[in-house]
Amino acid sequence: MKTNALSLISIAALLLFTGCTSDETTDRITKPKNPDTDGLTAFVVEDNKPQTRTTGEYDGSGINFYWTADDHLWVNNGTLRKDVKNNIADLLVPNPNIPTGVKRAATAKFYFDGTYAANSYYVHYTGLLGTGDKVNFSAVQNQPIPNDASHLHASGDCGTGLAQRVEGRYHFTLNHKASYLTFIPYSTQESVREGVLTAIQITADQAIAGQFNFNDNGVVLSSRPVANSSTMSIYLKLNNFEIPTSPDPTKNASIIVLPPGNYSRIDVEYHIHSNATNMTGIIFKRYTGVNLAAGKNKKVSADLQVKNYGAYNTNTFREWSSPANGCPNVNECYWYFLQGYPTWDSKTLWEANGHLYTGGMWFLKRSQISGFNASHYGGVDRTALNNPQYEIAPYSTNGHPNLALTNRFFFMPALGYGYVGGGIGGAGRYWTSTNRGGNTAYVWAFSATSVGVGNNIYQMLMPWWIVQ
Repeated sequence: MKTNALSLISIAALLLFTGCTSDETTDRITKPKNPDTDGLTAFVVEDNKPQTRTTGEYDGSGINFYWTADDHLWVNNGTLRKDVKNNIADLLVPNPNIPTGVKRAATAKFYFDGTYAANSYYVHYTGLLGTGDKVNFSAVQNQPIPNDASHLHASGDCGTGLAQRVEGRYHFTLNHKASYLTFIPYSTQESVREGVLTAIQITADQAIAGQFNFNDNGVVLSSRPVANSSTMSIYLKLNNFEIPTSPDPTKNASIIVLPPGNYSRIDVEYHIHSNATNMTGIIFKRYTGVNLAAGKNKKVSADLQVKNYGAYNTNTFREWSSPANGCPNVNECYWYFLQGYPTWDSKTLWEANGHLYTGGMWFLKRSQISGFNASHYGGVDRTALNNPQYEIAPYSTNGHPNLALTNRFFFMPALGYGYVGGGIGGAGRYWTSTNRGGNTAYVWAFSATSVGVGNNIYQMLMPWWIVQ
């Protein structure tokens, strides 16, 4: 990450007591008083250094930070004191790289009341929601403009610095104490680029949102909140960012601020909306062994891909023909939907006919189902029954199985039924290899509300499939 020095200097220590040192007396004589700051001590960002702070933009190698409206500092002089005045509003200028972005300032003056005579003081920055000794990492963060991370100061950005007195002035460098993830997704798959990025959600193996203690050293990780569903995830709202063919920060650089630490895993969900199909779903990525150091940024640039189930033609939708080209028989289907822990998934994105869709069901693989046998289910050979009732199995709507166990499951997309595009995303019907009698055959069917076995006439168009 690009780390920029931030030096603050005391340029006015107005004397409220006798026995002043010579440099204090000189300051008093030579510097005019300002009624707005009379009696206050000013900490000033030096004009001749590249300054950074609380809004950010990614420049290809790191995050550059700037001051923005409503920023404040705290000084630790035995008790934490918040600045009573600053001049950020007077210095704000437009972002030259992002005209619609939030205005920012490279320098600033912060004024404090109280007496400051020691050789050094620690300075804390804890964002809009912090209190000097506590910092809050927001579970919901909002970035409406690509590569304009002006939300950081409201989401948990923080830092400290040791101010040292030199000839009547205090100098210090403010060091970042939060960690940052900069996402720059792209896709080499046309159907994915057809969509827009609406959000990015991260979920860790420990708490990453909520209130942490904060001291002169930074975030107190031992005060990490209890891990639960409200503290283990951060959801970054985005405003329909473009998904380009290659990494391009100007198109969609999206920055999340979070506490530092060593994480055994961080799961990332890219939320994408397809205007072509009006469906919104996720593309999932998992990262293991992630070390996030205080003050550092990690770039995450992933090629977003979804599974392609082909186009609607004679190779994917077929009439039944015995033995339906090796499709599972009805006994095997019973094992899947009654013992395979069927789980409806309305989130995972997949491609068919060149567009994005959601909807489908997860089932345990046959190797994971105890007693799986193609010759019978429950001691009954169901291939010999001519007129079974349509049976509905218990199922879950958890979205997907436990992610740690995903390799034990297989996914069946809801490719529709009966005709090209019929019910796509909402239902799936697949041929079995079992003839029901007459001109009908067994069908394995599922939707968001049911899963089971039924039957249809041979002329209906449905996919063939194989045992998994």
